[in-house]
Order: sequence, then C-alpha cells, then structure tokens
Amino acid sequence: MRVIDPKQVEPTVNLNSREHRDGRQVHRRILSRLRGGPASIDVGFNRSAAGLDYATPYAYNRDEFCYTAAGSARMESGGETVDFTAGLFMWRPAGAATQRFTVTSAYNSICAFAPARTDPWGHLLPQSEAGPTRPRPRFRDPAEIKPIGGTGAGLTHRLVFETPRMQFSHIAIESGRRAPLSERGRDQVYFVESGTCLVSQGAETLRVEQGQFLVLNAAEDFDDLLAESGCILIRWSALGGARS
Repeated sequence: MRVIDPKQVEPTVNLNSREHRDGRQVHRRILSRLRGGPASIDVGFNRSAAGLDYATPYAYNRDEFCYTAAGSARMESGGETVDFTAGLFMWRPAGAATQRFTVTSAYNSICAFAPARTDPWGHLLPQSEAGPTRPRPRFRDPAEIKPIGGTGAGLTHRLVFETPRMQFSHIAIESGRRAPLSERGRDQVYFVESGTCLVSQGAETLRVEQGQFLVLNAAEDFDDLLAESGCILIRWSALGGARS
C-alpha cells in the first residue's frame, strides 16, 4: 500500500513524439510493470497543453481506460466527434482507433492499460491499423450510471465500465463516512479527485489527498478508508497478475 503524488514522478518521454520532446505533452507512469508493477494494469498521468492537435491516427494493442481529470479534448473516431471533458470516462477496447485528437483546453487525463505494457511504447499499433473502419472508443458520464445497490449511507459507488480485464469506478464518500472498498486478489489504483481520505492497514495509516494516488497490489488490502472530508475517488481494479 503506497501513496504516489504525480508531481514526484519523473516523466517518461517518447523521443519519437515531437509533443513529448517540446513539453506540450508530459506523461508520467504512476504504476509501471517496468518498475515492479503488476502484469494486470499500469497507469499514466498525462498533461497536455491547450491547442495541441494530433492528427495522426492511433490505436493500441490492449484495452485503455481513461478519466479526464481537468480540461477537455476533442476526439474524432470513425466519423464520430466527442468532447472528452472533465469528469468523463472512456474505454478504448484493443484495436479501437482515433483519427484526430485536439486539446481544446489544458487537459489532464489518467489512463490505465490492461494488461500492463511490457515496454515503454510497444503498445502502439501501426497507423495502417488505425483507420476509420476500426472500432470506436466508448464514453460515459458517471451521473448517468445507476449506483451499485447496497453500497450504504454516505457511499455512492458507480461502476462505469466493467470488462473481463478491468472494473472502472466513480466513488463518492461523504465526510466522516467509512467505506469498505478494498478487494484482496485484485490490483487496485485509486485517484483522489477531491477531498482527503485516511486509509488504515494494521498499525499503518496513510493520508491520501486531492490529486494523489493510492496503489495496492493483489496481495494487499486495507482495513478501513475514512473520508476525512467529502471524497470523490476514481478506481481502476484488475484481477491480480504476477509481478515483474
């Protein structure tokens, strides 16, 4: 169980990307198989400057699960244009392609891949496999998702996407409430969208603040999660994989 602040993570730079080289796009690997993370999931935190216009089609060889933490981007995929704004979720099934990506306001996104990437950029498919006839990403607003029944007073858990590889959730906890969220046997990553949480495991208690991540591997769990102030959590949860 550990807390990770993205500001303290060195960027991972794709030298083949002009946007990475000139700093208009900054990518930080919060959880990486290359640095001892699990085989089931990795997570990156991305900052993109307003006005960035990426008109090269792209697709990936594994599923991607993204959350927009701030700002907005316009994505053109197979003839459909979607404004991916703050608070929205996306699932890009393996092979699903986007033909153009334009940052319409300074944009922060958090994207997880399942399974985890085995090298820095080998998940990119050739451009010839990213044409307009490919499958499209899927977008959802958590406000349109019915909460999971029986989550308890002061706790609202919306399972936004559920696939064989990933559960991707929006969780709201009222101030002073405790939440039984931990799942032993699953690799879990929590992003604190707002508020502050106290997480206890035995004699250890960690504070996780707005903008930080809580990471647990499949062999770990926590005894208690207390919303010190009202919290919004974004959770990625995958069946546990062997560690590198």
